[in-house]
This record gives sequence, C-alpha cells and structure tokens, in this order.
Amino acid sequence: MNRLITVLKSAMFRNGMICFIALVLIFSSMRLLAVNVHAERQNPVDSHAIYKDYFYNHYQDNSCSVIFSDLTHDGNDEMIILQMLEEDSTPKNIRDPAVTAEDFKAAELIVLRAKPDNRISELSKTYIASQHSNWGQIYLYKDNANYNRAYLLNFNPYTMGGSSHYSYSLYYFSEKGKPVIFDENKVSFVAGEKDRAGNREKIMGFEQSVQEYIKVSKPLIVYAEDENGKTVFDYFDNAPESAFTE
Repeated sequence: MNRLITVLKSAMFRNGMICFIALVLIFSSMRLLAVNVHAERQNPVDSHAIYKDYFYNHYQDNSCSVIFSDLTHDGNDEMIILQMLEEDSTPKNIRDPAVTAEDFKAAELIVLRAKPDNRISELSKTYIASQHSNWGQIYLYKDNANYNRAYLLNFNPYTMGGSSHYSYSLYYFSEKGKPVIFDENKVSFVAGEKDRAGNREKIMGFEQSVQEYIKVSKPLIVYAEDENGKTVFDYFDNAPESAFTE
C-alpha cells in the first residue's frame, strides 16, 4: 500500500512538473510575441518621408488633400490622397477658393502603401464624379471597440429609372494589399414601394446600419442626392504640407 502511494505521488509530481514547464514555455512565448509586436510598432517603416517624396513627384500640392491612417492594421500608416479633377481629368485647385457642389466635376481617392524597400504600391483608386453614374460616398471609419482600427466605408445609394439599389461596404486591406470586407449590406426596391410591407423593415435596417457608421466617420469625398433631391457634397481638406509635418 505504501509503495502504491509512493508511486502515485511520484506520478503526480512528474505531471505537475510537466504542467509547470508547459506554462513557463507558453508564458515565455507570449512575452516574446509581445516584444516582437512592440518592436514592430516602435520601429515602423519611415513611411511619411517616403510618402512625401513620392507625393511631390507625382501630384500637385494645390489639387490634393492628404491624410494618413493604418488601413492594413500592421502598425504602419497608409497615405490617402484626394485629388480634385477638372472635366478633362487635369488637376483642379482644391482651395482658395474651396470646391463647391456647383463647380465640382470629379475626384479620385487613392490609397498608397509604403514598403520597406521604399517602393510605393497602390492599394485602391476610386473615381467619384458629378455624372449620376459616378456618384458615391467614401468615409474613413475607426472602430473604437476594436483597438481604434481604421476602415474605408463606401456607401452607394443609387437610384435610376424608378429603381433604387443601396449598398455599403466597410473594409481594410490585407498584408498582400487585397480588400478585406469587415461588413457589407445592400437593399433594392422599386419607386413607390419603399413603404410596402417587408420592404420597410429591410430598408430601415439598412439605413440604421450605415448611418451608425457614418455618424462616427470622417467624410473623405461625398457627392450624392438626399431624399429631397438636394445635392449633398463634402470632402476633407487637409493640405499636404500640413499632413507631412503633423
């Protein structure tokens, strides 16, 4: 009996030691991972200097607004450029005077990513214009409940020929630069049937979802029409010189 108790105690001791060693290894791995993540965030690519050189070699200061945000969630900023365009696609002065809904023709929203080898890659380019087929709304959304991560929100409430097709997509970019959808929704209905049973709930649910995002987002470029037929126009104005010195 005593021998059995001794064997059991020995087995329990060995199992306890194994568990202890396993916990030590797990804890050490977690600390190493935390150090690596911290190091990555403390030593990001010197992206703003790279972006500045690239910007002044490819864009005109007075036709653009610039803002930085981490749209790949890797600790390094991407550069978001809003470039206003004339009808012939040449750059348009964005300030002094400011662009209004009446003289807005077109704009491009470009997202650029700096790589460690100083190369710049284009993650996306979106065209917004005063022609009806190119209306759209793009916002910069930050999720306060998810480490303040940044996303682009594209909202397209499109109506033509008596039919309405509303859609939105909230997305970021993967390590490989591909869009990753975080949330999306769409709804379609025919004019005069918005309040029809079944449609009303779907449309209200859609509008509630997208407005929850919009009310805490920064407009990047908005050109659309409200329910009363009035043109809605907005854009962010952040001079490149200010962006590069912030």
